Amino acid sequence: MSGYNNYEAYPADLERANQKIEGLVEAPKQAKANFERLEREVLGWNGQDDEVFKKSNPQYLAQNEGCLGVLDGLVLFLSGLQAATLESQRSIGLVQGAVQEKIDEARTNADEYGAGGNGKR
Repeated sequence: MSGYNNYEAYPADLERANQKIEGLVEAPKQAKANFERLEREVLGWNGQDDEVFKKSNPQYLAQNEGCLGVLDGLVLFLSGLQAATLESQRSIGLVQGAVQEKIDEARTNADEYGAGGNGKR
């Protein structure tokens, strides 16, 4: 937005942003897959039912759940941001199309009236 009741849009910039966001959406998905794979590899590191297990496992599970929650949140945030910028881009395209139609219509009408006159029909 630029000034009161004055809007500007740069479709090419939005397109570039959408492409970058699309790449970013994949990063937390990949990080989650890696995290889950690594978690499976260390499953049982803190024992099964001994004292260390009883003390460390609840915190271990809570930390893992927290990490996965952050990654899921990032995916949701970035997906939402991508959807919003795509919708903005679509909306801008619709407005540009409607304005171009009005301009073309005005040009057609201008040709009908020739080179001027006194403004009366």
